Amino acid sequence: MAWKLWKTEKRYDETRSWPSGTHESLKQLLDMYLGGDSPPFANWAAPGITFAPEVETLARDGVRGYQLALWLWLFAEKHGTIAAKMVRESLCLLADAMQPSSGDKIDSLLDLENRLAHSVEDLSAQQRTFRLEGLSVELPMEFFLATAFLRLAPDSPYAGNEGTYLQGNDFKLADCFHHATEEGLAVFRPMIDAVDFDAKSLPNWRWSAHPGAAERHLQRRHKNPLFALHRQMVTAHEVYEARLADARAIEDIRTELNETSRSFSETTELPLNWQPSSKDTGTTSTGLTNAGSSLADRARRSAMQLQRCAPTYLRPGALRFTRTGTVSRLWSRKKRNGLSDGRCCMDASGRPSF
Repeated sequence: MAWKLWKTEKRYDETRSWPSGTHESLKQLLDMYLGGDSPPFANWAAPGITFAPEVETLARDGVRGYQLALWLWLFAEKHGTIAAKMVRESLCLLADAMQPSSGDKIDSLLDLENRLAHSVEDLSAQQRTFRLEGLSVELPMEFFLATAFLRLAPDSPYAGNEGTYLQGNDFKLADCFHHATEEGLAVFRPMIDAVDFDAKSLPNWRWSAHPGAAERHLQRRHKNPLFALHRQMVTAHEVYEARLADARAIEDIRTELNETSRSFSETTELPLNWQPSSKDTGTTSTGLTNAGSSLADRARRSAMQLQRCAPTYLRPGALRFTRTGTVSRLWSRKKRNGLSDGRCCMDASGRPSF
């Protein structure tokens, strides 16, 4: 694993009992987060680290938001990213019920934490290394995460100016990220070990911005008087099953498209009726066009179907809170597993998105 912050000794909190229900676990997590006086969120700052007043609130929110994202990454590792996406939606809606407008703030913070984790994880060892007095020094990932947060957070005093000196806050914040990871893992690992995912326990959810075909049909049915009364009722469990079905459908389309592409690349001999043609470019042939027409049609149909049906969190190139699995280790594990279990969806680089 590339991230040194994950190379920590296991230090679990075995003195507490954790709920096994998804909804109960979310409520407990929010009580810890919004209250701010319970570990690990109360222990966000590394020992001996202090910030100036104009930076302290930003640093605290960034580190505590990172810890909240850590819980979801661990949840995605155990239950899959589609389940983690639904849990995130319920988390934000539950936060709004407990403290109005807090859900949108949490959602935006989680988006930022995931974008930063994706970008930082892409850094090579060479990009993280510099020479100091003739020695090669590799900076930890936490340093780049802290620097990116200070420069990209909307309410940061350093936002929008890449040349601004960070006054040492990047090193201090990096230390806090490392400390917060250790504190978070000690509490969250036994918490995640205890919780089981059951979509039926989720009281609410948010519709996907670009749903797949199965989820879109549930949207049509939901509270629609054109359907029978019992068909107007949609549950979180039905939404979860629909998203699994959409994920499997998209994977089938991608597999067919890859097979079609491979058929093109493995074709080395021209058909016997091939004849040169000067029409258009002068390099095409009617025989070759006819021979490849069926393959081209299959590829075109598959591509159009993929574009039309894929939800945003399943489309290639999507970076949603929808993959961060505990960064490198979780992402590599999900990349190996793929979508074969119908639970994990990934972007084009093979990273989970929830």
